Amino acid sequence: MTGAKSLAGPFDLLHKAYEYSSSTHPDELEWARKLSGVVPTPDLFLGEYIWVVLASGFSAKAARSVERKLYGGDGKLHPDAVKNRGKRNAVEMASREYIQWFNAFNSKSSDAEKLDYLETLPYIGPVTKYHLGKNLGMDVAKPDRHLQRLADRWGFRDVQQMCRVISLGSGYSIAVVDQVLWRFCADRPAEVWSE
Repeated sequence: MTGAKSLAGPFDLLHKAYEYSSSTHPDELEWARKLSGVVPTPDLFLGEYIWVVLASGFSAKAARSVERKLYGGDGKLHPDAVKNRGKRNAVEMASREYIQWFNAFNSKSSDAEKLDYLETLPYIGPVTKYHLGKNLGMDVAKPDRHLQRLADRWGFRDVQQMCRVISLGSGYSIAVVDQVLWRFCADRPAEVWSE
């Protein structure tokens, strides 16, 4: 954090956001709580990779719609359900190479190395590597536009620093801090940005 800004703002917002998520999105909150310490399997790796690729640049609702068509209910992937050619190619490649990718990911000894590796995968970039890392159990935040705007507002160097400081001060995992702040910013922007 730059300067000597008070942390009252971040913790006040976290409290509001946590209460909001607890009452309106308890399944999301429970999911975020369970992320810390997840031990990925090859199938989990593939599923989370595909989700992050599908969600990139889309709303969760739109991505879920494509995801349902992709999986088709018959236990097989249907890549033709993905209309974006780059995303479709990434899904097809992942369906062939995910075990190799999973093993390479697990061979990395630090979170920084794992994040760097994730960024080498098709359709994974400097923001989506955090999204995928978080979904694979790493205690990192996805630096989306809402969280970046909060970090800027409160004078943090970046989203990772902001969520780490709030996590340490609140006792919640970084994944929980990320999820509840994101949800509150997405659903209740007037309450966040009018202050």
